[in-house]
Amino acid sequence: MRAKDIMTKNPITVNPDTSVLEAKKIMKESNIRRLPVVEKDKLVGIVTKHDLLKAEPLLATPESRQKFNYLLSKLKVKEIMEKIPVTITPDTPFEDALRIGQEKKLVHSLLWIKGN
Repeated sequence: MRAKDIMTKNPITVNPDTSVLEAKKIMKESNIRRLPVVEKDKLVGIVTKHDLLKAEPLLATPESRQKFNYLLSKLKVKEIMEKIPVTITPDTPFEDALRIGQEKKLVHSLLWIKGN
C-alpha cells in the first residue's frame, strides 16, 4: 500500500492569514479536526481543533465573550498553527510514512504529500 492509496486528495486548506474564527467555522462545517495551512502551494503548518480550543478562554462571562470573539476574529491562523512541513511522495510506502510520522513525532499524523 502506498500513501496515494489512503491520502486525502484535494484537502481543505487555509492560508496563514485566515482568521481563527473562519478556521473554526470551516472545521465545523466540514466535520474535520485539522487544516493544512498553505501559502503559495507550499505547506507552512497545520492548525487543529485543539489549537483553536487553546486559543479560547476556559471561562468567559457573556460580556467578556463578546469582546473575546472580536479579538478572536482578528487572530490569524499563522499565530497559532503548528509549523511542521514534513513531506512524502504519493509513492511512499504506507509503512515508511507511518515510520516517518512516528520519528518526527507528528502528533496529528499529517504528512504533506508532494504534488497533492
